[in-house]
Amino acid sequence: MKFFFDTRMKNFVTAFFIVAVVTTVLQLLLPVWWVGALVAAVVAFFSMKRAGAAFLLGFLAILITWSIYAFVIDVQSAYILTQKMDVLLKQLRLGMPIWLVSGLVGGIFGGMGGLTGVLLKKALRMYSIKVLSENLKLVQEEIRKTAEAAGKSAADVTLIAVSKTHPIVAVQSVFKIGQLHFGENRVQEMAEKQPLLPEAHWHQIGPLQTNKVKYIAPFVHLIHTLDSVKLLQEIEKQAAKCDRNISCLIQVNISDEGQKNGTTPEGAEEIVKAVSSTPHVRIEGLMGIAELTNDKAKIRGQFRSLRLLRDKLSVYNGAQIHMHHLSMGMSADLAEAIAEGATLVRVGSAIFGARG
Repeated sequence: MKFFFDTRMKNFVTAFFIVAVVTTVLQLLLPVWWVGALVAAVVAFFSMKRAGAAFLLGFLAILITWSIYAFVIDVQSAYILTQKMDVLLKQLRLGMPIWLVSGLVGGIFGGMGGLTGVLLKKALRMYSIKVLSENLKLVQEEIRKTAEAAGKSAADVTLIAVSKTHPIVAVQSVFKIGQLHFGENRVQEMAEKQPLLPEAHWHQIGPLQTNKVKYIAPFVHLIHTLDSVKLLQEIEKQAAKCDRNISCLIQVNISDEGQKNGTTPEGAEEIVKAVSSTPHVRIEGLMGIAELTNDKAKIRGQFRSLRLLRDKLSVYNGAQIHMHHLSMGMSADLAEAIAEGATLVRVGSAIFGARG
């Protein structure tokens, strides 16, 4: 019995009757299925929080109201107009399957309407300036506390907001409230967003194919995923065409997982040595992704190995090489990364919300 007096149940029942009554009135004026779907969408937008409940709201309300509407129309045509009971009974027998099918179709329309309403509300809330601002502040505060706990300064850690799959309006909103650096996985997505926000610093944090370098060479701020001499040479080629220097980080596979991208420590040193023949490329450090595990000590050990490799490769520092950056750490392993010296951290869903 407690369920029926639960606040959520009361809200559902209230919303149900609103949809049913409004739909019934509108059906008399506009007898089409999408009317119920529209009503369900509006009511769900203002009263529902869960997608499942929103679909159920629209489905049941329109199923019932449309079935009743179809029934009333049949009664009206069979009896009120003919005044014959036998005609009415015959129409009732023949019409029942039609009412049910008609109501079911209407219910599906209504359910989709309710689902659309609640998803629209979630999308609008997710990308509202207020929510994005609160999320960004929480992440910045976490970085500050984590850095201080590790005896470091938060000023030494740059936050890269991972905006992949999120709309440009959300990126523009976060930029307006002070976030400068944004990371994208896919070249095409970054190439589409950059002209709409050229003031931002765009980071390529996903795998980079040689045939895609030309699309980001004119503007990319930092490439985090340099993992071969072949890619280095292509970056040099495209940078020369654009008459600009391109900064890169060498991605190293620190987790020893085959599915992870990145070169070996030996491969990283080979790339560093090859930079002397690529005057338009600057190597500024290393990037690594730790293993997805709950073993914090193991994660920290992998980050430590990247830091030690960075320190080792620092002997090559010169005009084109300045091994000062460590791009490592995401939402789940932020503390371990900062403790081991991360200067660039990549955070996405904690700022923009879950990806669709």
